[in-house]
Parts: sequence; structure tokens; C-alpha cells
Amino acid sequence: QPHSPGAYSTVCASCHKSSWKVGDLEEGKMYFFRILAENEYGIGLPVETLEPIKASERPLPPGKVSLREVTSKSVTLSWEKPDHDGGSRITGYIVEMQGKGSEKWTQVMVVKSNEAHVTGLTQGEEYTFRISSINEKGVSDPRPLNVPVVAKDLVISPTFKLLFSTFSVLAGDDLKIDVPYAAHPKATATWLKDGVALKETTRVNADATDKNLLLVIKEACRDDVGTYTVKLTNTAGEASTDISVIVLDKPGPPTGPIKLDEVTADSVILSWDPPQYDGGCAINNYIVEKRDTSTTNWQIVSATVARTTIKAARLIENQTYEFRVIAKNAAGVFSQPSDSTGAITAKDEVDPPKIDLEVKYSQTVVVNAGETFKLEAAVYGKPVPTIHWLKEGQEITEAARLELKNTDFTACLVVKEAIRVDGGQYILLVKNVGGEKSVNINVKPIIAKNAFGKQIE
Repeated sequence: QPHSPGAYSTVCASCHKSSWKVGDLEEGKMYFFRILAENEYGIGLPVETLEPIKASERPLPPGKVSLREVTSKSVTLSWEKPDHDGGSRITGYIVEMQGKGSEKWTQVMVVKSNEAHVTGLTQGEEYTFRISSINEKGVSDPRPLNVPVVAKDLVISPTFKLLFSTFSVLAGDDLKIDVPYAAHPKATATWLKDGVALKETTRVNADATDKNLLLVIKEACRDDVGTYTVKLTNTAGEASTDISVIVLDKPGPPTGPIKLDEVTADSVILSWDPPQYDGGCAINNYIVEKRDTSTTNWQIVSATVARTTIKAARLIENQTYEFRVIAKNAAGVFSQPSDSTGAITAKDEVDPPKIDLEVKYSQTVVVNAGETFKLEAAVYGKPVPTIHWLKEGQEITEAARLELKNTDFTACLVVKEAIRVDGGQYILLVKNVGGEKSVNINVKPIIAKNAFGKQIE
């Protein structure tokens, strides 16, 4: 019967021997057994097992055996648990050792954990190790370490196994930097920040294990941005590596003052400079807001401005507005608004026309007959003025020898193959709603004469 209250069940009622194999037991379960003799007169009293018997067997060997550390006098081994414990709890492991050239295995220790530190080795000697599992049913087959071990001090120059060299963290969050390394004997670690010895605080701490260096930054802030250098030194050599820390923070406001490049009755053109601090990552875009000065509410003009300029349209003529700009970086963090532009009235700017004429035109322009000459001047005004060239009271239009090359900011008249009638006074006249302005330019062609003193056309 199972090791719990209940009736016995018959396993076999016709056993003619003094032994029997009981099958179909549940592994790991405890059972009682009893036997009753039977003859022609009936069944006798039973004899029972005094203690319950567990249905179990020897365990399987341990899993993979690994060499953790070796010195001139010791080794440290570790191994995985067996895939099957045989139905009974593993109570320990036997560690055995065999010297090179010997056929004898020597038990060096029995341990309960999955690790063993074997001492007393001879420097330079080669050894083989194997591990066996133990449960109450017995000892498993051994699992060997797959390579022999020579007892000698391991020397490894420090090396880093860092996968990334740049780490980023949101402002206010904690950052833990794990730097795997290899070094033997144990290396001494030194941390620097921007070339200066790292000052550990309640927020910034460095720690080390045999295989990892740790740098913990709590509640990261802008002061933590920089290049961290870690140096490892042991008797085999030294190594260093740089780690960049970026704190993704709120960017500074766009740099002002905001410039007014143009104001009209229904629009303004604004421009500004990027923030002095981008919050640790690139500025993605800007949000431009406006406020009618008769209200306290700010309205978004555009939330997707990629450059540092915008034309804000659909304004109401003679209405007064203020504008401000907000930066947003790649971390999705918004800046504080820039300083306001101050009050701006939506109306066309009016600057009366102006003409900037070169000094050479203050005197009569002398040209040779048959040559091409050009009259030009810089023109200013808001709105952009219209340009007119006149001669003898008539406006000049383009013809075979006359070419007008005016632009918004330049007045230009070209006369080709000059003749006598091209001489005289030219008037440059510019106009806009703010008024008009004119200047006079005198031109004198020089006409050649023949041997009799007559002019040649």
C-alpha cells in the first residue's frame, strides 16, 4: 500500500518463489509491502516491511562540468545538476581527481553544492577531475571535466568585453552601466570622468566583481553627461575604455530674440536660433504659438516646424499678436517657451522708395558711339517699388537696342550700339504707396568726325 492510510492491494496471489518484482510503482512515492503464506488449510498472518520504501533509483550523472579558476595550487570547479535525480533528492556530489600517468582515482571531497574548490595541487602537474551525483539509492556514473588541468597561475592581461560604448538615460531615471571584463590576477579599476578622477557620491557609485565593473548613476541629471574612462591594471598589463553617457533632458528654449523678417497685413515671417542646449539629442522640430493680445490663450500656428523660420499666415489686418517658439528634441521632451516677440500689429510695412546711385553717375556719362552702355542703381522700399526709366518725358520700353533688366532691388537699363539720339537726360523713377523718388543721369555720346570736320553717324 502507499505510505498513507488505506487498504493494501494485491500485487500477486500465486507467487511460488520467495521473491517478486513489483512493477507499476509511482516514482518518488513511498510504499509499504507485506507477504502472506498460503497452504491447503488457508492463508497465514502477514509479515510487513518495518519502514516505507521509496520507489527510486540511482541518479543520472551531473551535467556539464566547468573549470572556474585555476592556480598553481588549486582549481575551482562547477557543474550542472543531473537531468534526473532518480526519484530521490540529490544529497551530495563526489569530487575525484587523477594525476597524469596514474590509473587511480582519488576521492578528494564530498560537497552538497554545485561547486568545489580543490586545494593541495602540485605546481606544473596535470590533473583530471570527475564528479558523481549521490542520492539515497546510490552513486551515479561520473561526469568528467572534458579537458585536463595543469596547476599553474593563470595570467590574463585586462581586456574589456563591452558591446556598447554609448549609454543614454532620461533625466531623473537611474542608469546602470555593466562593463564585462577579463583579468587575472585580479585587476584594480580606476574611473575617470572627462579626464578627472570620478568623485563618487550618494548618486554616483562604482563597484566591481571578478567579471564585471559596475557604474550606477541614480536620478541622472545634466551634470552626469560626459565621457567616463575606466582603467584596469594588474601584473600582466593594463587597459582602458571610454564610455559616453547622454542624459536625455529638457532642451533649452530657442535662442532669441525672435527676429521679424517681414510683417504684412495678413502674415509675419519669424526666425530664431536653435537652443544653446539640446537636451542630449538632436532637436526634431519646433512648435510656434501665437496669442491675440486681447486674450490670454496661446494658439498653435504649427507644431511641425523643421527649420528655424516660419511664415505665420492668416492674420487679421490691424490685429495685434505675440509669438513664441518651443523646441522638441528626439527624446520627445519639450522646452520652455522662448521669450515673446512682444506686440506685433498685422499691417503692411511702408518704407518710401530710395535710390542708391553710384558716384560716377553724378557727372555726365560719356560713351563712344557704337558702344554699349549700362545705367543701374540699387532700389529700396516697402512694398517693393515699381521702376520706371524715362527720357524726354516718355517712359522707355524695350526695343531692338534697349533692354530693361530691372529686379525687385535693382534698376538697370542697357543701351546697345550708342548713337547721337541716345544722348541726353535719363530719369530713374521708383514708386510705391509710401511715395516716389527720382534721379537724373546725363549721357553724352562722342561722335567721330571725318577729314572735312563733318560728324559721322
